[in-house]
Amino acid sequence: MNLKPMDLNRSINRFRLASRELFNNYFAVPLPPATWDYEYYDGFNYVEERMFQALVLDPCIVPFLSDDEYTFGLKSHPYIRVRLPEQDLDEFYGEGPLSAPILINRELDSGYWDHPLHQFDNTAILKFICFFDWEHMHSRDYTYVRVEITDWPTHKEVVGKHALVESTMVRYALHSDDGK
Repeated sequence: MNLKPMDLNRSINRFRLASRELFNNYFAVPLPPATWDYEYYDGFNYVEERMFQALVLDPCIVPFLSDDEYTFGLKSHPYIRVRLPEQDLDEFYGEGPLSAPILINRELDSGYWDHPLHQFDNTAILKFICFFDWEHMHSRDYTYVRVEITDWPTHKEVVGKHALVESTMVRYALHSDDGK
């Protein structure tokens, strides 16, 4: 499939804010009981998936994907790329390629974000999975976006791993699944 690149920055950021506010105001697990109450959490996951479909995917007419190809929050979306902004003002960004911090998973998908590589640039192909916070039961800020590294010519050892990048530092776009 060959899709014309499409800017999704506005729709994904609107989704990020709506999802965060909905969770924090209506679905966050209450603090007073010391037990985890997964009913709140499971209900929110259902609503968040539908909200992502309605606010991000439906408006841009993303091709239908089977559950094997894409599951919101668990698998990367094959057409949504996460990139750094384009470097067009040398005096603002300085010399050299634009890069930003990244936390890469030790394994392909584990709870350890301590891979020794700490910077990425736009030579890395990052695919959107979901927004991420360290605390996810009582409040959410969605500081990070969770991605899958699907290609990185200079760092092939991290291809397939999940990573976290600051959500305010990146842009989102619909791209062909060929990574170009």
